[in-house]
Amino acid sequence: MMSKHIVGLLGFYASLERPLTFLEIQRLTSYTLPSEDLLKILDELVKEKNIICSEGFYSLSGYKILERKWQDALLDKKWRKLMRLRSFFSLLPFVNFVFISGSLALGNVHEHSDFDVLIGCKEGRVFTARFFSNVLFILIRKRREAFYGKDRICLNHYITPSSYALKKPYALYPPLIASLVPFYGSKEEMDKFIKANRLTFLKNGDRRFIGSERRLIAILIEKMLKGTLGDMFERLIKRLQIPRIRAFLKSQHVISQDGIILSDKEIELHPNTKKIENIVQKQVEYS
Repeated sequence: MMSKHIVGLLGFYASLERPLTFLEIQRLTSYTLPSEDLLKILDELVKEKNIICSEGFYSLSGYKILERKWQDALLDKKWRKLMRLRSFFSLLPFVNFVFISGSLALGNVHEHSDFDVLIGCKEGRVFTARFFSNVLFILIRKRREAFYGKDRICLNHYITPSSYALKKPYALYPPLIASLVPFYGSKEEMDKFIKANRLTFLKNGDRRFIGSERRLIAILIEKMLKGTLGDMFERLIKRLQIPRIRAFLKSQHVISQDGIILSDKEIELHPNTKKIENIVQKQVEYS
């Protein structure tokens, strides 16, 4: 069972052209296993030619292990750029936490990769949180645009406590959740998210994470938009946002509604989830 799980994990990352190190396999696997036992399993899989190992990197047999040095250097460069933007999240009201997802979390970056974020919001304020985050990152010219995303924030997924339990494609394959990187916010709320997804292998002790150090402006806005006034603002901004979002999706010729959620509990704008679902479906056959 463990051997099939490892082959499936490596198959998933092979489709992303991203071989893994031993420590990455140990971090991403949902099984708790001593290092010595995991090494024995990997050695046996290599001997049986189910996987290959070259220069400390593991991948599936038949997949060429790419030179990772350039990619890791680029990954480090992009992380340093993103870390400079982290303080801006403390200006946002109604934000519980921020996780980094996508290629930056998975590691398969390229020169034009953007910064995907998963934003946890307070209940009943998901459209308000989206409004203020869009305004802020537009002002500092760091929000991803339709045709340009290099080193910009991609604000495509907002969840609330009632939608902390992620659906597809995350629910289809654990590495998509295991790769999430805790970046900013309330540790207590992050723990609720981890519990909602029944995760035992996602830790928020990552040094890229800092606690919730909200700025005064965020606190004041939350106080202003608390209660009835805040409910009215939320309804207003929802009525303004949804038509704009739908018009934009239409302009981009997005027909399928897979990966599109516009509700009071969750906003998700992932019109290309079929691509990752196909990768998942293909590689889950190995496990």
